Amino acid sequence: MQQFSLSDLQHLFQVISPHTRQKHVIISFNQMRLGLPNYNYSHIYESINDILYLSSFAIPSYSRLPFSDRQFHRYTTPVENYLGGLSKFVFLTNQSYRLLSSTHSFIVSNQSPLSLDKVYLSSYGDDSSFSDLLSNDFYWLNIGCDLFETCTFMHHVEWLNSDLIDYRHDISVPVTVIADPQSMDSIDIKFTIFARKNSLFDYDWRPVSKALSDHNLLANADFPFPVSLISLSDILLHGTQCLRNKPSQLLRALT
Repeated sequence: MQQFSLSDLQHLFQVISPHTRQKHVIISFNQMRLGLPNYNYSHIYESINDILYLSSFAIPSYSRLPFSDRQFHRYTTPVENYLGGLSKFVFLTNQSYRLLSSTHSFIVSNQSPLSLDKVYLSSYGDDSSFSDLLSNDFYWLNIGCDLFETCTFMHHVEWLNSDLIDYRHDISVPVTVIADPQSMDSIDIKFTIFARKNSLFDYDWRPVSKALSDHNLLANADFPFPVSLISLSDILLHGTQCLRNKPSQLLRALT
């Protein structure tokens, strides 16, 4: 595997920074697509803060609800294994900035317009973290990964167009939310999950990713790995158009 140095990382961020300046940005980062690093995730986190000049950022810290005794604890509920090393790093170092969403939380920066006290009541839809990210004009920045690999916001787009699709539905489950490790005070909620109706299909967001190629603010960046910066409002617009053209085109059959 090719080496990727700290100076390479800083150069990458310097190329990106004119496009991210003063924006609210969700960050997905796949180090292994860039190359073998001679730095650690603390250097990546420092470079995000020092070079990208963001208004704020949000890094996915998604989690899975168990089938029984469903609890979400801001500080101890682990992030999903499939998330990258940056998500795992910020979960270990910045738990106090984790949003209170039982399935789709984010670690946010201290300048975030999103409230750390708000308890979200759904995975997607009106009372979800994705709804607040959209209303605050966030962009999705992918480094070393493609939009179709990372953009769970597309399920929010499906929820907003649920009259067009028949493969997902809302189910409600009881969840206990614990925000403060000192008091251990809990909040009992009914949490709504926009779940698949069967396991015969999985999602395929490549049609949306292709439709958005002209809206990638980093399309002209010359790197040997995928890099993209696309607004959630554009993802909503073109994802909706894909669903209206053919509601099933964002699915693939499992074999």
